[in-house]
Amino acid sequence: MSTESNDSLNSKILALGMILGNQILASTLLPSTASRQLWADSDSRLASGLQQPFAVGATMSTVGGALFNLSGKSVVDILTSTIVTGASVTTATSGAFVRVDVTTDDGTVAGSYYLQLFVIT
Repeated sequence: MSTESNDSLNSKILALGMILGNQILASTLLPSTASRQLWADSDSRLASGLQQPFAVGATMSTVGGALFNLSGKSVVDILTSTIVTGASVTTATSGAFVRVDVTTDDGTVAGSYYLQLFVIT
């Protein structure tokens, strides 16, 4: 554990800032070896983990283009892959729903909508 005072550590953090390329330091002041995403939690502390405890939001100020873009290598008929084209699905069972809150600047579309997710076999 570090023997430096909290004020000294705060000064170092403020001086270094969260600049691209800066290493994240553990409480020992050694570089962190975490390979997970980092975020500021609700108490403004640095947190990490596989699941983020908040909803991911996206705002788009233009009319054109996609709000989310999924791109990657696709395969045919291998249902365990990330992006599958032309899959021979024999059964699609409703698995879950993802809530999407939609609000337009003119108020014509507002509310919660649900995208259905399926378990396929």
